[in-house]
Amino acid sequence: DKQQCSYWNETQKEWQTNGCRLVLQDKDNTLCECDHLTNFAVLLLRDPQCSQPNGTLSVLTYTGCSISLICLLLTSIIILKFRRLRVKAFQRLLLQVSISLSVLMLFVMVGLDRTGNKVMCQVIGFLLHLTLMLLFALMMVVSVHLYFKIVAVFSSEKAVIHAYVITLATASAIVIITAAASRMNAYGSDRFCWLNNVGAFYGGFVVPLLIMVCFNFTVLALILRHLRRSRKQAVSKGKLGRNFRLVYIVTSLSGLIGLTWLSGLLVVIDNHETFQLIFVVLNSSQGIAIFVFHTFRSPDVRKEIDLYRKRSNGEGHLSSIRTKWTSGAYTVGRSSLTPTATLNAGFEMSNRCQRASLDTPALSSNTQEISSGEQAAI
Repeated sequence: DKQQCSYWNETQKEWQTNGCRLVLQDKDNTLCECDHLTNFAVLLLRDPQCSQPNGTLSVLTYTGCSISLICLLLTSIIILKFRRLRVKAFQRLLLQVSISLSVLMLFVMVGLDRTGNKVMCQVIGFLLHLTLMLLFALMMVVSVHLYFKIVAVFSSEKAVIHAYVITLATASAIVIITAAASRMNAYGSDRFCWLNNVGAFYGGFVVPLLIMVCFNFTVLALILRHLRRSRKQAVSKGKLGRNFRLVYIVTSLSGLIGLTWLSGLLVVIDNHETFQLIFVVLNSSQGIAIFVFHTFRSPDVRKEIDLYRKRSNGEGHLSSIRTKWTSGAYTVGRSSLTPTATLNAGFEMSNRCQRASLDTPALSSNTQEISSGEQAAI
């Protein structure tokens, strides 16, 4: 008789065949092959070996991560393209978060189930762990930056640098200690290139995740409380407008500072398929949310793109003028642009600028600028 390949679904308490197929059958042997059907939620399972193949979660993971990768790539290209964006602290942090999140999604899509070579699988698991810890650290630095820009009244540069060094060093130390304590044996298994030890899973991943989520949630709560009390909120258009603005702030920042990973703690507590579905949808679309809220809708980005378009159009216009000039279509008198007239005009403009600067009142020493991109983000 023809054999059927199946597996036992612990959730539904029944045998199922999705993801498994019969490869070879002879008189003495039957060979089955089952797809791992990798999904984002595997990272949060206490025992990934017991995860059941789920085609829906896999499709959502690959679809969401693919679109997110495109969005994160566009975000990175735009920030790297324009110098005025690169010099801003918020945009630099956004670039680093985008790169780290892109690497994480690539590992989940193409590396998580590469179990053919044990050593390579251990290396992939180590790099995946390191990428996650660095991503969590960067998300905490973003929270610190936003706090000092919005709530505190003094410069955030030193505080952000200190937070940057401390969090990234701590994140790297966690991964190194986990790898050294287990001699890399905590990474890799027969099904997934991820943490395979319960102690390493909780100590090296779940605890840092819980710290990151609690810290960023607290910072966001302080920011929201400050915005509710600020005068700008008081004069906004009605209570409905204020509430909508607060909801928009929470939505736009949740992906950037990692609050969507809160759903992962539900998967750790109970790996029910519903919790896994929520986690996969929220976190595989992180790149989409970052692009929409912090790139596509950013006034800073729009301003730079508009200036780039104007410069491009202006260069085209000047090239056409040069063409007509060389063909004799335009003539300029000799006395119209003389060196003396140019110098006099420059000196006059300099004097006007000096008089204008004397008439301008001094700014308060503890007033700090918030870029339009950060205003849009919050």
